[in-house]
Amino acid sequence: MRIREEIDFCFSSFYGDLEYDKRVCDRAFNKWVERGYRGPGELTIYIEMLADHLSVPTQQSIFRNLANDCITLVKKNRKPQTEEGFVARHKFQLALNMGILLLLIAVFYLGKISSG
Repeated sequence: MRIREEIDFCFSSFYGDLEYDKRVCDRAFNKWVERGYRGPGELTIYIEMLADHLSVPTQQSIFRNLANDCITLVKKNRKPQTEEGFVARHKFQLALNMGILLLLIAVFYLGKISSG
């Protein structure tokens, strides 16, 4: 929904009539959903549906570029911050390997003690 809001805002800056463009966006979005589209990867179809309402080809092209930039920026800012470094990214695997290593050392040590 955040991406859609940004795309709609871009569209309204070209269309010029804030009240009417909201209805145009809502109709295009509803048609987009009715056709079975749901995910961010399919928003380019929604962008094309809106671009068709702009009469000047240059405006259509600029709108498409800005709307696609909106998708990129929102996705980029939405990604969760990941921990940096090898140890932070693989701490579970490292802990598991350390546990296995300690278990093997204990088995080896106990085997040496029992064999004499």
